[in-house]
Amino acid sequence: MNLVELLDLGIRLEEKISACYEDLSRLCSDDALSRRLHKMAQEEINHANILRSGKQFLRKMPDVFGIELMTAGEIKGGFTLAEGLQKMIRQTSNLEDGLKLLLELEKRFEKVHFDTSIEIRDESLKKLFKDLSQEDQAHAKSLVEIISSLSK
Repeated sequence: MNLVELLDLGIRLEEKISACYEDLSRLCSDDALSRRLHKMAQEEINHANILRSGKQFLRKMPDVFGIELMTAGEIKGGFTLAEGLQKMIRQTSNLEDGLKLLLELEKRFEKVHFDTSIEIRDESLKKLFKDLSQEDQAHAKSLVEIISSLSK
C-alpha cells in the first residue's frame, strides 16, 4: 500500500471516529457533555482535513516522507475497531463503554501520529503529524475526565 492510499485510509478512519463521537453525543442526557462530544467529533473531521492537506503535499513532493511507520495494518486495525465501536454504540447505546473504546483508539493513534512525525523529513508535515498526536492526546485526556465523571 502506498502512502497516498495510507493517507486515504487514515482519512476514512478519522471520519469514522468522528461518527462515533457524534453517535455518543446523541446518547447523552447532559447537554454540556453532548456539546463536548460533538466538538470532539468536529475536531476529528479537522484531523481528516489535515490528512487531506498532507496528501496534497505528498503528491507535489513525494520524497518528503521517510520510511513508512504508519502501516496499513495499524490503520486498518483502527478502522475495524472504530466500525465495531460504532456498531456497538448503535446497538447497545452504552455511553461509558463507547467512551472507553474511543479512549483506546485515541491513545493508539496518538502514538501512530507521533511515530510518523519522527520519520517525516519535511518540517511542515512533521509539524502536521505532531499536532495530530497532540490533539489525540488532548482527546484522550478529555475522555479520561468524562469517564471519571460518569463513574462518580
